Amino acid sequence: MQPINTVAGQELIWTRASKSPLVYELRAGDITVAALRWQHGSLAEAETADGQWTFKRAGFWHPRVTVRVPGSDADVALFAANWHGGGSLHLAAERQFAWSAANFWHSQWAWKDAAGLPLMTFTSKRGTAPAEGQAEVALAALDLPELSLLAPLGWYLLLLQARDDQAATVAAIVPAISAAT
Repeated sequence: MQPINTVAGQELIWTRASKSPLVYELRAGDITVAALRWQHGSLAEAETADGQWTFKRAGFWHPRVTVRVPGSDADVALFAANWHGGGSLHLAAERQFAWSAANFWHSQWAWKDAAGLPLMTFTSKRGTAPAEGQAEVALAALDLPELSLLAPLGWYLLLLQARDDQAATVAAIVPAISAAT
């Protein structure tokens, strides 16, 4: 695996690994720069050249995603979600990044810095569990030590949102089908 900042300017694609529908890789051509492995429920493991983490959603009224080093119960970061699908990532040393829709249709999402400048943008098909999506790293993000975390966490959040959308659709359709029969 290569560090993500070494493939700057190349097209970055999140795609399912051919071996498993629960494994995604961020690739620049033949080069893998990140991997996300869905475990069970909302638990996923992420790996980059710069580190490994686990992501897990917790909470209902105040949803959040914990970011931990595998095998540890201590949070290294915490993503606090808001009601619009976005939220903020809180790291040590009071570092913070915002996650928000980058367009009206919510088909693009971005990590932004404290000034609101996009650092990394993700594009996927909304409403279905995306098998593929694009990622674009802004030049301002190339030297960020957190870049290797932002890449898999952003894709995790998109996949989690797609799963929630699917569950809501099924919850709305099943009663309608039952009532029609």
